[in-house]
Amino acid sequence: MKNNILILYILSFLNNTWFWLGVWVLYYLLFTNLTGIGIIEMVMIITVLLFEVPSGAFADIVGKKKTLVIAFLVVAISEIVMGLAMNFSMLVMAAFVGALGTTLTSGTFEAMTYDSLKELKKENIYDKILARQKGIALISSAVATIIGGLLYTFVDSRASFFAVGLMYIIACIVAFFLVEPHIDTEKVSLQGYKKQLRQGFSQLFTHKNFRAIVIMLLLAGIVPLFMYEMLADMLLVSYGATPIEISVAVFIVMSVSAVVVHFASTIGKKFGLVRAFIILSFIYGVLLLLVPFIQLLSAIGLFAIIASIAAINHVLQSKIINDKVDSKYRATTLSTFSMLVSIPYVLSAVLLGYLSDMYTVQNVIFVLGVFMIVVLMVSYIHVKRVND
Repeated sequence: MKNNILILYILSFLNNTWFWLGVWVLYYLLFTNLTGIGIIEMVMIITVLLFEVPSGAFADIVGKKKTLVIAFLVVAISEIVMGLAMNFSMLVMAAFVGALGTTLTSGTFEAMTYDSLKELKKENIYDKILARQKGIALISSAVATIIGGLLYTFVDSRASFFAVGLMYIIACIVAFFLVEPHIDTEKVSLQGYKKQLRQGFSQLFTHKNFRAIVIMLLLAGIVPLFMYEMLADMLLVSYGATPIEISVAVFIVMSVSAVVVHFASTIGKKFGLVRAFIILSFIYGVLLLLVPFIQLLSAIGLFAIIASIAAINHVLQSKIINDKVDSKYRATTLSTFSMLVSIPYVLSAVLLGYLSDMYTVQNVIFVLGVFMIVVLMVSYIHVKRVND
């Protein structure tokens, strides 16, 4: 199991070598507009909604190791198809396949980490290990983004996607060396599958006090998901930044986040997991209100702060949920949570693209900042009332 943690560190790096991270919007715009990007994002999130929980149940029943191997192979195929795209339809198809692979890793990766530590009786350091994984992932994305910008500018606009496909093929091979944790392993059966799906929801919503916290986590996660998946990159493009400038901007943001995320455990212990999450989420919302009044250089600094907050909150959120969940339902429960937080995005991705075309990305982000502050205040009051 000790080797599992090391292998998962390697997979964290490979799983985030997104060479296209700084140029994907520019690449998509070769085939469509911002509204079209919204459609592609909608297809991806619908796929996540349809397969997120079933894939988590699949991982809990069939095994987390096998699920990760399959996931990396599926994503590799999607990246190659994306690079071969000749029209908008091929982009949509590649996005669908990629989202399908992503659902297989969502929840499974963290569940494999937590259960590997639990088998070693070291689950108490999960937040530190997850923060380290997150830091590695951010550094991987930061470096890959710079390389991707160079590939886009000096080699070919498609090269970044082919490079990512290669990294996922390597990840697929590396995942074979994982050892499946034996804690609460379920046998494969249709009845067991149905049970997993039910338990994914019951683990989150059965207990009144925990249910209030989960609802708060879900609501607070909506806007950061919008920013991460779509709006941050669209904002950089709206400033007229070149592929190299965007790549450098993303590198700076990711690098800062990679350092700051290591303070997640310290912050969680100092303020308490839930309180720290609420405070940081509120600051996140307030910072979004500044977006319409700043230019590119200031935006990079602002993004570095909000990306760092999002990284820390991811660790805090995962720790809050994992501490309350049974091992045999862990991947299902985490996938259920991920699915639920994605629902608002699938319902509004096309609308966000359209509004960004009509009223600018800056104004859309400002409105989302107001929304996040209001929702967070209401959900905090609810959590406090339930727990008093």
